[in-house]
Amino acid sequence: MLRMKQLLLIGLFGALAMVPSTTAFASHPGSGTPDLGRSCERASSQGLSSPAHAHCASDIVIDLDGIATTGPGGESDQEVFAGAIITLWPAEGIEGVDWFDNDADGLWTFGPGGDDIHLEDPRGACLTAVRDSQHNTGLDCVVLDVDGSLTDGQQVDCDLEEAANFTGIPNCPAPNVGFFDANGNLRYDNGEDIVFDANGNGVFD
Repeated sequence: MLRMKQLLLIGLFGALAMVPSTTAFASHPGSGTPDLGRSCERASSQGLSSPAHAHCASDIVIDLDGIATTGPGGESDQEVFAGAIITLWPAEGIEGVDWFDNDADGLWTFGPGGDDIHLEDPRGACLTAVRDSQHNTGLDCVVLDVDGSLTDGQQVDCDLEEAANFTGIPNCPAPNVGFFDANGNLRYDNGEDIVFDANGNGVFD
């Protein structure tokens, strides 16, 4: 009887060892959930450290509340929903949506130390904005700056609305970065949800 139990245990452990492991995602918020400044990287055990643009499995919210806060906002601010159409930049507008590609790789990077966005067109929500392709502290309005890294006079890398590349980064605008056009006017308006369309299909999923 003891011998039979030992054989059964050996067989069980052998079967478990043959089950394939799944790739884990560190801090992955899941489809339709605000990223809230987290990165979307494969677990460190995979030996990979590329940011969200390389390894996201589902679409991720970048910002939900426009210039109301310098963070991404909260879940109560979210308007985008599963199946919603995402408008990718460039898209003509009046907000002056500028991207600071802080690691200069031409791809969107999440989290503290990641990329930033401000508005610098006084025709839109930021009435004090200065249209000079730089960040003017106290005048231009911050949409996203999770770690407070934007500095006065910092050069804009890319005007997302016009696809104007000011520093020669590899991509302008950022691939797969767009917005949910909640009012259907074909342009980004302050406070509309900015998202990372991981699979580039133009749908929030």
